[in-house]
Amino acid sequence: MKTLKYLLCGITMCALACSSSKDDGPGPDKGESNTLKIMSFNVRYNSANDEGDTNWEVRKAAVVKMINTVQPDVVGLQEPRTEQRTYLKNNLPNYGYLEVPGTGAGTGGNTCLIYRQDRFTKVNDGYFFLSPTPDEPSRCWDVGDSQWRTSVWVHLKEKENGNFIQTGKEFFFLSTHMPVRTNSSYPNEPYIQARINSANLNVERMKKIAGESAMCFIVGDMNCSEKAADGSANADGVRALKPYRDWMKSGRDIAPTGDAYSFNNFGKGTAAPSRNLDHIFYRNVTMAMSFRTLTDNYGVKYVSDHYPILLTVLF
Repeated sequence: MKTLKYLLCGITMCALACSSSKDDGPGPDKGESNTLKIMSFNVRYNSANDEGDTNWEVRKAAVVKMINTVQPDVVGLQEPRTEQRTYLKNNLPNYGYLEVPGTGAGTGGNTCLIYRQDRFTKVNDGYFFLSPTPDEPSRCWDVGDSQWRTSVWVHLKEKENGNFIQTGKEFFFLSTHMPVRTNSSYPNEPYIQARINSANLNVERMKKIAGESAMCFIVGDMNCSEKAADGSANADGVRALKPYRDWMKSGRDIAPTGDAYSFNNFGKGTAAPSRNLDHIFYRNVTMAMSFRTLTDNYGVKYVSDHYPILLTVLF
C-alpha cells in the first residue's frame, strides 16, 4: 500500500509539473506521451494588401517554425488558401492534412486541420458546411457572407510504437470558422443568429459522430468573444458560444492572468478582451492542464493577425 501511495503521489506531482511549465516545445519526444496538445490557429489568408513582415511570403517560414517548435498533436487551421495549404503540406511532412475539397479559393470555406501522423492513426473524418444544407456546398445562413463557412473533423487513435506509452485512447477533433459581419448593409442580429446556428450545428454533429462519452474538442475562430472591450460581459458573444458551453468546457477558463488576446490585428488598434475570437472547447478530458496564447517570436513579430492558442490536457 505504501508503494502504491508513493507511486500515485509521483504521478500527481509529474502532472502538476507539466501543467505549470511554460515550455510548449515537443511533448512526446520528451517522453510526455501522457499529454495531448490541442491548437487552434487562424493563419491569415495570403492577402496582397499585407506588407512587410505581415505578408504571407515573409510569415510562412515562421508559421512552420512555430508548429515544428511547439509540436501540437492536432491543429485546427482557419483561412489558408490553396497555395498556403500546399506550402504547409510540403513543409510539415510529419502531419496528416484534412480539408473541405474544392474550397481553397478566395471565397472558399478555408477551414482545415492537421494532425501528427507519427503518433495517431486516422479512424474516420468528414466535413460539412455551416448552412441550412450542411451536407452540400452552400453559403451560410442569409447574411450576405461571401465565404463558404465550413467545419472539418477527424477521429484519431494513438498508434502503438516505441516512442509512446500505449494508452489505447482516441478522441474526436473539429475545426471550424464561424461567420463574421462582412457586409455593413446587413444588421448585426442576423450575424449573431448565424453564429448561434453554426455553434448548434457543430455541437449537434459532434454528438452524432462522437457520442456522449468520448473525448472531443471543438476549436476555431468563432468570430466572437464573451467579453466586451472593457472586460464586461458581451451578451452577443455569450449567446453565440452558449451551445458549446452547455455541452463542453472552455480552455479559456484556465488561461493565466494577463494572457494575450488572440486577435492581434498585426499590432494595430487597442488590445482588448473583445479580441478573444479564437476558442478551444473540450469534453470528457481527465485533466485540462494549461491554456496559453502563443505570442513568441518565431522569426517575425506576428505569425498571423491571430495568435495561435494551445490547450494541453492529460491523455
